[in-house]
Amino acid sequence: MAVHQSFAPPGCILLLLRLLIGGISTNLPQVHARPNNFWCNSVARKNMSVAEKVECNKTDVLPSPVLMPSVELNLNEWENKTLQQKQAEILEALQLFDLVINNETSLQCMRTLRIKNYMIIVKKAPIQKDNLTPPHHPQKTKEGKTIGEVLDQYKTLIKKKLNLFAQDLQLSNCKRKK
Repeated sequence: MAVHQSFAPPGCILLLLRLLIGGISTNLPQVHARPNNFWCNSVARKNMSVAEKVECNKTDVLPSPVLMPSVELNLNEWENKTLQQKQAEILEALQLFDLVINNETSLQCMRTLRIKNYMIIVKKAPIQKDNLTPPHHPQKTKEGKTIGEVLDQYKTLIKKKLNLFAQDLQLSNCKRKK
């Protein structure tokens, strides 16, 4: 009794693997999002923030208030800051959100946020570094009593301050399509 075995040619197997991996990677925003795409493409920024889905009940009251970054924005003050100061302020706020969300068990539903991705992108922002240390202003904080308050502050940071910072970087670093 002869057993019939059929093997696909090696080239066919490689093609199949490429198709499978390509199909998977196009559905993962982290795989093809580069920092320069983030700074130069407002659609890429919007897609990254829109993709952040959290399954939280915004009205849930926290067991005790949490200290979170206050991300209120005074446009006159913001415009007078250097890019390094803006970068430091945003990075510090992201780090505080990361700390709060990871240390507060009642905020576990927010752990799907891409805070660490934003931290890497902001750290690698294409700004001219000078030898002067920007004056450090302590991070303004406020208390959050509900999951909704924490989430709203985080969204404000991403949609306002980070977006304004990106617009500043676009002016100096991104090639315009003609």
